[in-house]
Amino acid sequence: MIGRNVNFLYEYETPLGYLPMGYLQKNIPLTISEINENKMFEWNHPLIYFGYADKNSNFKKLSETSDIFYVYEQSGARQRIVTDLSEDEIKNDINIFTITATHNQNMLQKITSDDITDYLTETSKRYVRENPNFKIVFIDDKEGGFSYPSTFFNQMYKLYESLQLKSNQIVFLTNTANIKEIYEFYLRLNNKESFMICEPSHFFIYDAGKCLVDYLGKVTEGKNYVRYGELDYSIPLLDEIDKKRSKYFLSMNRNSERIHRTYLVNDLIKNDLFDKGYVSLFESDRVNNLSEVNQEIKENIVDKYPFTIDHDDKNFVAEMHNYFNTSDSWLDTYFSVVGETSAELNHLFITEKCIRPMIYFHPFIILGNINTLKELKKLGFETFPEFFDESYDTIPNEDKRREFIVNEIKKVCNLSLDEVHELYQSVKPKLIHNRNLLVSIFQDNVKYKTLLNAVSR
Repeated sequence: MIGRNVNFLYEYETPLGYLPMGYLQKNIPLTISEINENKMFEWNHPLIYFGYADKNSNFKKLSETSDIFYVYEQSGARQRIVTDLSEDEIKNDINIFTITATHNQNMLQKITSDDITDYLTETSKRYVRENPNFKIVFIDDKEGGFSYPSTFFNQMYKLYESLQLKSNQIVFLTNTANIKEIYEFYLRLNNKESFMICEPSHFFIYDAGKCLVDYLGKVTEGKNYVRYGELDYSIPLLDEIDKKRSKYFLSMNRNSERIHRTYLVNDLIKNDLFDKGYVSLFESDRVNNLSEVNQEIKENIVDKYPFTIDHDDKNFVAEMHNYFNTSDSWLDTYFSVVGETSAELNHLFITEKCIRPMIYFHPFIILGNINTLKELKKLGFETFPEFFDESYDTIPNEDKRREFIVNEIKKVCNLSLDEVHELYQSVKPKLIHNRNLLVSIFQDNVKYKTLLNAVSR
């Protein structure tokens, strides 16, 4: 790879910049027409947000660089129209067409509903077919993890066969951390040799590092907060975390539509643990409907919620709290009980909910997908067997996993606060390591290196 350039390839350029890949060819006339009329619109391509195309808007910037490329450009990758490549670039550079999830579709929906062989023009197909250093890179970088079915890989195999590609010319990067295992299962099930490269690419871990670096850059002496509306973002600095605390844990759940969080909070209430910490859970139609057939949920949750910590407005909290909120609740508790986005069995998806405790110097126990801790450790993060029996991470059954986790929380909460304080002090090196690792992941541009390693094979 050393000495080779990486070119992000495009097929069309408008007066406002490149049209990113990932649209069907038949949509192009309508797309260009709408761009030229300076309308605000959504359509089926990878850009995330649009605004009016005046010189002060984000529209121009996003039309020139896909959302994906924006992450990589700092590392020297270049953008090129495929037909403008020189002979030297064609033969010696790594040239990639990046196809990403769209605004209103995730990659699973996109690939299984479209004929992906139509994503490239005939000219582009010829370049890919004739040059093994041309790659087609699918990037599912939106929030969400999926257990990709056979229909997804069948579409990729169709592309592989129709263009007569090498097995390293199709690359798939996704937030689904166990994508390699899912792909290998598909190959065994269908008795196929490998025809693509699959790699996990953790968007939130990289993005959290960027947010943390940006935040720390704004902190000034005597002012460890950044104003956001009526609240202040704030994170503890290292010299603030030795203070003793009045509560055991923090459990920021917010979205009760993720029903495993509702059951987690219900279990905390049933086990007399709720008042041992600070717990949030907002109202939702799904839980209200569930309470009509589940008396326990009605009495413990619906008759009492919303449970809030630092703000009562769920829309405000949703907008603000992805990484930062106020540090008070963190500095008054010793560990985090994390209700991840998903606790399902067949895929592994890690979000900012696991990363936030690292920003705030908290040990954590996670109700998420199985092998979440295993993946975090693979990435270099420290976990906390000093606090919890972490064998819960391998329990396949969600209800049994949650029951195990609640029992582990209860064990810690049966200790005195002084004992937990000593336990917290014993893991401070791990807490410092985790936050520093978030910063280094961003500064080392690990996200780009993941792409680079995949397309360099």
